Amino acid sequence: MAKGPNTKTLEELLTEMFNGKTGPKFNLPSNVQYSRKPFVDAAGDIFDLEDYYSNLASGKGSVSNIRDLREILRNNAPQEMLSQDNLEKLETNQAFALDWAESFLSDGYISLARYVSHNRDKLLEKLSDEDLVGLVSRVPLYKTGNAKYDRIRELRAKVFAIRQAQDQGKDPTEVVAKDVDKLIESYTPNLRAFIDRNKTAMLPAIIDSQIKKVLKDYSNAFKNAEGKIDRKMMLECLKTNYKVAEDFIKDLPDKEKVGYWDKNLKNHYVEIARALFPSEKAKYKVDKDKDKEERKAKAKGLGLTNP
Repeated sequence: MAKGPNTKTLEELLTEMFNGKTGPKFNLPSNVQYSRKPFVDAAGDIFDLEDYYSNLASGKGSVSNIRDLREILRNNAPQEMLSQDNLEKLETNQAFALDWAESFLSDGYISLARYVSHNRDKLLEKLSDEDLVGLVSRVPLYKTGNAKYDRIRELRAKVFAIRQAQDQGKDPTEVVAKDVDKLIESYTPNLRAFIDRNKTAMLPAIIDSQIKKVLKDYSNAFKNAEGKIDRKMMLECLKTNYKVAEDFIKDLPDKEKVGYWDKNLKNHYVEIARALFPSEKAKYKVDKDKDKEERKAKAKGLGLTNP
């Protein structure tokens, strides 16, 4: 059965999707070189809007949340959206404001992801070792065919399952059941018989040791022989995962490409931005007023409270 036409690149399809579309001003150009100020301005508004929207939509928001959400929407809405009627609804109708926020976030994530994609390798290099570990712990991981990277994927799935079970007050035994069986099978017949006769005492200890082993193996998976974070490996792991998704999407029918990008690579790139934003925001403050930031750092070092 034919897959359908495959004549356009993903970037061409995304450009067509946004061509002529009215969107928020924090849309970043997708094909420009990285610059700190526009990134910090756009990412800051997007992530703040994300927080306010999440709080308010879940019923946990505050008066300041809705006030600040409305300000971000007003500041970033295209002029043609700022009719008197819309402005009145924005100020008086929280449901209307949340609808705008949801729409702005959808476009904002796409714009941020495209911007990061164009500057991906440069932005990855800006991340600290700890940021890279956090990134690998959050983003989707795929079957790469690389034994080390696929092992990280497998261990991460087990760690998440163990932590979820523990958080819910459930028994995580099932997560390591196969590991426990394999370990016991490796023992001598006499030791297996001894364990079988003393299951009540022995099995909980063996299960606990396997859970600890999974957690330790996952932590060590990011380190080199010297016990330090293996930065080069982490970067290659991420880039290999991107390539798996890129190669898959490249061969899809045109009508399916954007959907797979949206559910996979977009999330990767938004998380790169999320990891990078705090450090770039701090550097941008120094860019604006280096002397002031040095005074604040000195005051903090002396134990003073900054205004």
